[in-house]
Amino acid sequence: MLSRPLNRILCIHSIVSGRAGLNVELVGQRSDIALVSITDPSEGDIPHEICSLISAHDADVAIRSTIVALRTEFAPLPMRSYGSFCKIANCTKPTIALIDGDMGGVATELAMSCDIIYASDRSSFTLDQIRFGTIPGAGGTQRLPRAIGKSRAMEMALSGEKIGAEEAKEGGLVSKVLPVHRLLKEGIRLGDRVGDKSTLIQPMAKEAVAAAFETSLREGLLVESRLFESTFATQDRREGMTAHVERRKAEWKGE
Repeated sequence: MLSRPLNRILCIHSIVSGRAGLNVELVGQRSDIALVSITDPSEGDIPHEICSLISAHDADVAIRSTIVALRTEFAPLPMRSYGSFCKIANCTKPTIALIDGDMGGVATELAMSCDIIYASDRSSFTLDQIRFGTIPGAGGTQRLPRAIGKSRAMEMALSGEKIGAEEAKEGGLVSKVLPVHRLLKEGIRLGDRVGDKSTLIQPMAKEAVAAAFETSLREGLLVESRLFESTFATQDRREGMTAHVERRKAEWKGE
């Protein structure tokens, strides 16, 4: 997915050490986006390693968001890996999945664990575990119906059928469908946009949106109200409002 000339255009400034089968680069205008790409899908337990990396990035103050570039399906996972996907969904920092190619069931589940999905126009998604005598075990049966509805998700889970990128976008699973040559550039631009917001307020926004999928409407509105009111006790809320009135860029302190 990456070429050296493209890397220069996309402001890839430095490379940090990855894990077996993975490569991690710091990208973006501020070098604060961790780009995780797969170099060898047959090497070890790749999904578990990706989850571990994202958890580490969540604790690293120098990293503002993580992009996971997926181009292939994974080998069958050890049982320990299935619980690891929750680590991605529970991260406080934004996670972005860039999809290019045919995603098998596990790759689809990994992508759905991220906050935002961009896909190339040649991509597809599936929950094909039924073909192997099992069912999705890393969130697929719970996250997919919330994205595309019960009937279509049930059809996919029971038949192992694929859906293309455009259908995934129409159903709400994917935010954008892009030509492959624009996928990485647009993903990094998104990382730059979300990365210049308050590190204190952004996790609150994530928690509020997540509540819509995990609670009733009444409970979700209470979560939103609680979080909204709590922002008014922060310095970043004051700075944001002041910067807006003064028509200048806010200088976030994370306080």
